[in-house]
Amino acid sequence: MSGSIRILDYCAGNGGKTFAISSAVFGRKIDSESGEYGDTTAVANIVSHDVVDERLRQIKGSLSRVGFDLDKATSIAECIQDNLKCTLQTADLAELSDSDTLFDAVLVDAPCSSSGVLRRRPSQRWLMSKEDTLQSLPNLQLEIIQKAAAFVKEGGVL
Repeated sequence: MSGSIRILDYCAGNGGKTFAISSAVFGRKIDSESGEYGDTTAVANIVSHDVVDERLRQIKGSLSRVGFDLDKATSIAECIQDNLKCTLQTADLAELSDSDTLFDAVLVDAPCSSSGVLRRRPSQRWLMSKEDTLQSLPNLQLEIIQKAAAFVKEGGVL
């Protein structure tokens, strides 16, 4: 990786996927011969979005634990290792609606049935209905994917 890449985690939840993306970015071998960007060879800008503000606050609360320093004035976190700089910020949909906000890659983990949390939250089983899971959920997932696709720049990846 060299130069700059912008990544959007569209359904970020509490940040697990966002932090996995940043970990994967730092795990890549960086080509120091090409694409210098400022004082570093590569810059990865990751933006986390979720419709639930509390989830985004949880991400901010976890930043220092995973090696990011948060600039409270800009709400942008930064981590620099060797020749790679990774920035991370949370954003609501209004902030993402700017016409110049396109991304090289957009990750969409569209809401699921919540069956993956049954072990941790057994009571969730009684809140799930077969009708919701099989009828309304696929429509919601399609709507989310279509909205997220609007943020992929030409040649980018959804």
